[in-house]
Amino acid sequence: MQTERAAKTRLRRGERREAIRRDLIAAATALFVSQGFRATTVDEVAEAAGVTTGAVYSNFSGKEALLYAALDASAVVPDLSPFLDDSASPAEQLGAFLSRVTRAASSGEWQQLQRLEQELLQLAQHDAQARDLIKRADRDKRATFANWLQSEEGRGRITLGYPAEEVAAFVVALIRDLAQQHARDPREVPTRFFTDAFTALLGLSGR
Repeated sequence: MQTERAAKTRLRRGERREAIRRDLIAAATALFVSQGFRATTVDEVAEAAGVTTGAVYSNFSGKEALLYAALDASAVVPDLSPFLDDSASPAEQLGAFLSRVTRAASSGEWQQLQRLEQELLQLAQHDAQARDLIKRADRDKRATFANWLQSEEGRGRITLGYPAEEVAAFVVALIRDLAQQHARDPREVPTRFFTDAFTALLGLSGR
């Protein structure tokens, strides 16, 4: 009986701790987006979350760790399902994926993520962990796209003039920039332009 009560107590403590972490991440995210990383203090995060400053340090090593957690929680995960549709041509797969990216770029979640990433880039100027985080994220994006290119080339559906890894680095950089342009001015950088430009650059032409 005592063992059961102790287990329930530990469970409640664990749930409470997770709830505090979520509240801290939400508060930090709102403050980082509204007033910037440097201008935000740990005390302000604690006050916004309704906890003590000590509770912040019980869950995170510092303000930088809060930013990393905020970025992770705010990540806009791209829908990769178009690349799994073997009935569609490479051009159709890419077009469907890019259409979803441009739609996501207009969302409030995307704008929030962009602001947090800007804060991370500033931090990375003097923080090695921030630089490593950016490198890992970029590496993962390049790898995902390079794997798709290699798969399609192996099936004889596309022909690459350069190594897949190099093409992926080029395309990922363009996707990031064009998505930002589309978010700022969707009339001048519409979805159709976005998708047509990439299919032409990769020489897919609807194959």
